[in-house]
Amino acid sequence: MQSCCRRFLQDRMLKGPVQTGPFSLRGSGIGIFLGLVLALLPAGGQAAMYGDTSERRSFLLSIYIGKNALPGVSSYERWEMARRIVIESDRQGIPLYLAVAIAQQESRFNPRAINRDSRDYGLYQIHFAFWKSYFARREPGGLKPLSPDDLLSIPVNVRVGLLILGHDYELERGNLVRTIGLYCGRKGEERQVYVGHVLKNSFAFLSFMTRHRPERSPGDSVTRER
Repeated sequence: MQSCCRRFLQDRMLKGPVQTGPFSLRGSGIGIFLGLVLALLPAGGQAAMYGDTSERRSFLLSIYIGKNALPGVSSYERWEMARRIVIESDRQGIPLYLAVAIAQQESRFNPRAINRDSRDYGLYQIHFAFWKSYFARREPGGLKPLSPDDLLSIPVNVRVGLLILGHDYELERGNLVRTIGLYCGRKGEERQVYVGHVLKNSFAFLSFMTRHRPERSPGDSVTRER
């Protein structure tokens, strides 16, 4: 497993071992139900799933973020988070609903979130102590290791967070529940609770996007919204 993980990370200019571990979801009927529902949805073809271009998905996601973010997140930050999440989820082949649900659970869409006890930073609460040796910024003089301040940049945090999530998603072969459990890094009951919250977030986002999906009138070229 370590050699497989290492090859995956090296392909993305990373190096070293990754978090692994077993996961089980016991006694959580709603989590299992939502997991089964979401598992039926395709990972690819996101434009077709949501009904339009990346620009429209970004626009709708910025509205969703505005409805669910903590107070104090600016309109610019909402748009930048939405745009970057759409770009990186497409790049990594991650379902958009999963990328959104993780960000919502980790930080409530607060790009400046810091947990000083665990040293987790930004939108995706990147655990700096663990991941600092895996990522670097390309600069004119070469590669420069990331700093905690770098992880408070929306483009950097989304890129790093979805590289990690993409690795977990591929490692678990698209198994949604196991991917979420692997990303959170918790054990036992805490992991089960976290997975349940992320699945609920996923379902809420999909419901929002479905309500705003464009549709065409029969025999008409005019697109209307639901």
